[in-house]
Amino acid sequence: MLLRRAAACHPASARLHAVAGEYFQTVGHLAAALRHLRRAVALDPQTARLHQQLLFALVLDPETSNPALFAEYRRWARRHMPSAPSAPGATDRDPDRVLKVGYLSADLYDHPVAYLIEDLIRHHDRSQVSPQLFAAGMRSDATSRRLAASADGWRSVAALADVDAARVISESRVDILVSLAGHTGDNRVAIAAHRPAPVQVNLHDLSTSGLDAVDYWLTDSHLHPADTDEGRTEALWRIDSLYLHHWPDDVPAPSPLPAQAHGFVTFGCFASPAKLNGRVLAAWARILNELPRSQILFAYRQAFADRLLRERFRALLE
Repeated sequence: MLLRRAAACHPASARLHAVAGEYFQTVGHLAAALRHLRRAVALDPQTARLHQQLLFALVLDPETSNPALFAEYRRWARRHMPSAPSAPGATDRDPDRVLKVGYLSADLYDHPVAYLIEDLIRHHDRSQVSPQLFAAGMRSDATSRRLAASADGWRSVAALADVDAARVISESRVDILVSLAGHTGDNRVAIAAHRPAPVQVNLHDLSTSGLDAVDYWLTDSHLHPADTDEGRTEALWRIDSLYLHHWPDDVPAPSPLPAQAHGFVTFGCFASPAKLNGRVLAAWARILNELPRSQILFAYRQAFADRLLRERFRALLE
């Protein structure tokens, strides 16, 4: 309510609309989030990061069609990215040499993306591939140290402007640059727009990069079946096992099934409420109604401390 009033009192504040949009997105109220984020972008069309907030909300919105989503990604790229990216430096074309593959990510710490690539980095065939990591985020922890030890190279580009980070990658003579989860969190997909590597790949992003400078989107037949109509600038490259998740060291052993003792099933959801739209909750409500005494447990950081969020979820599940 306070955010609505503040936005009404200051209708020309892009920052205020962005904050309101982020809040409503966090609590899964996407219609309100999109209204505020669209207004924020209209008021401040030159801030790329603000426009990315809108892209993220649109990905989560079940009412946004694939063509409309793709059009917004292309609008973002045309508005914020260089129209003529610089060509990467010359590379050695010897077919028998080891390829340098760079991974660009802000999530090289205790983060799901890091767990998705840790075993991949560790098990690259060093006679064929030399993995290089480019950290675009400031956070560092034990996972970061493991990743750095597993790779052949680690460079931090977090404090560099996009064009300077691209220069560092280019000077590292990377043959293939993999942009990880480019439009999410603090990631820097814009670095790829400067074409620091001859071949560039999109991996673990929620949608297309929208960039002409990214050549391939690494995916599988489940995310992109043969008849997919999802718009993208990249060529799809499907592999059989896209997800290779590292098993965390502190995972507890499986326990007996609680339903055996309680006599009812407890479902659990630990996803961000932003991903749980009305259609999802309505489907879950039907499942709960088919299983008398069943219940569902929601947890995501501190999100469910918000009373309005809890009340909204209860109403949608009844």
